[in-house]
Amino acid sequence: MFVHLLAIIVCLFTAFIDGMEKTATLKKIHSWSYNYQGTDFNIIRDCLTHAKPPINFIVVGNAHQWVLTKNNDRPKFLWFVNTIIISNDKIIYKDATKHSQDNYQIYIAKPKHIFPELIVEFDKQKGAKSRKREMHCPVISIAEPVIMPLYYDDKIKKHVVGSCYRHDLLKEEPIASREAYKYYYEKEALRIASHHLKLCYLRTLQEGLYRLIDEKEKHIALALLSANVGFPRKKAIKNAVITNLYFIENNPKAYNSVTFFVKRRSDFRRFKLFLLRYSGLLYKICLFYWGNKDQDNILGMLPKELRDYIVNWII
Repeated sequence: MFVHLLAIIVCLFTAFIDGMEKTATLKKIHSWSYNYQGTDFNIIRDCLTHAKPPINFIVVGNAHQWVLTKNNDRPKFLWFVNTIIISNDKIIYKDATKHSQDNYQIYIAKPKHIFPELIVEFDKQKGAKSRKREMHCPVISIAEPVIMPLYYDDKIKKHVVGSCYRHDLLKEEPIASREAYKYYYEKEALRIASHHLKLCYLRTLQEGLYRLIDEKEKHIALALLSANVGFPRKKAIKNAVITNLYFIENNPKAYNSVTFFVKRRSDFRRFKLFLLRYSGLLYKICLFYWGNKDQDNILGMLPKELRDYIVNWII
């Protein structure tokens, strides 16, 4: 009896999670939607260059675009985090290599010999290629935090594998002195970069409202900022979900929809989980249960240890 009951609960929960997922049979594009305070949050497993109406505003990462355009007409790489660049020609670059696999890595980082202490360049792996596409709506790129995978340790006088984040302090070019920027390492690097990444999302969301002020409906599409330039992917997704939910919570119905385009299967799954977790939906389900735990219901038939485990996992 207990086994059948547990199987029913698992099936119901799985149906609830996957019930909002849609699959386009022709292009095999997976999408998932969840409405939060009047705004549809959409997760689409596809390339951002395939964004179509009603999306009318697109946000990409400047550093990632710079990596994809290693040629003479590439956009300028910016260290000044949170700086916005308007794409007048509505062009964005995409990675043309098929890499929906979770273990695919397209970029490697190598230190330059000119400034061996920190400056790195991102090179494409053999066989990687990129393409550009003109979009149907306004496009902006924002200078997102870049986490470098190695740095020069003055104590041991050699490069060390680890997290490093460079933050420019002055908006003057060229940089005349080392005091114009500051370096953060390991946990502090991720902490500072995570804060700056939140600011990037908040600014792009505000910028979208400004650019679409005359539009009746506002639909924004965003790339997963920083994830392709060194920032841990799981932390980048969590940051994106929490920050966007926070913005909508404080600006109800400011957007009709917020759409994220991801290519990895693991990113798609994590977005779904984090949206459900941090939107408070699963927490409300737990509160509903505990508020009625003395009544006869299907969850009340589960052992207390199992109920506690499920609630603690959700929270």
